Amino acid sequence: MDIQHNPYGLLSGGTAVDEYTLTGPAGLESPHNHPGGILTSLRAPDRDGYLANITLGLKDLPEYETKNKPYFGALVGRYANRIAHGRFTLDGVTYHLPANEGGHSLHGGVEGFAGKVWQSKTHAHAPGSERRTELPQPGRRGAYPGNMDVTAVYTLTADSALRIDYSAICDKAVVVNLTNHAY
Repeated sequence: MDIQHNPYGLLSGGTAVDEYTLTGPAGLESPHNHPGGILTSLRAPDRDGYLANITLGLKDLPEYETKNKPYFGALVGRYANRIAHGRFTLDGVTYHLPANEGGHSLHGGVEGFAGKVWQSKTHAHAPGSERRTELPQPGRRGAYPGNMDVTAVYTLTADSALRIDYSAICDKAVVVNLTNHAY
């Protein structure tokens, strides 16, 4: 198991972005970068052992920053999918979210996770390689209640699988639905 860490580029605001590549058994490779915790590709060996990318993605960082409307490879939240009409009721309180798709709130709305710069930590250990991405979210981000700290852990397992585990710690009741948007 191996973890490589390399510069990936600069966001338009000047923030440096790194890419982390986990390499596992049988050559499985899983590159990710900071903005949105994006899974830029997943290279797996075919029956003859040749690596090929099995996910859809964009060509470079500027495209991920400006053209990633399909959220290729991104971590999406606070709420993956649509919240109808940009509102939900929880414990008798109705929350109104900014709409970002046809009057609905999609994948966390205008303050979603897909374009945020996550903090990364890497760990190489048996039986898998692991990269943790963490995103502290101050209260009322995108009009959601409360503060929420989110962690996504990418692991290449000993049996050649990519596993992504999510956790969220909230200080108020809130709807949450986290996922990765790799195609």
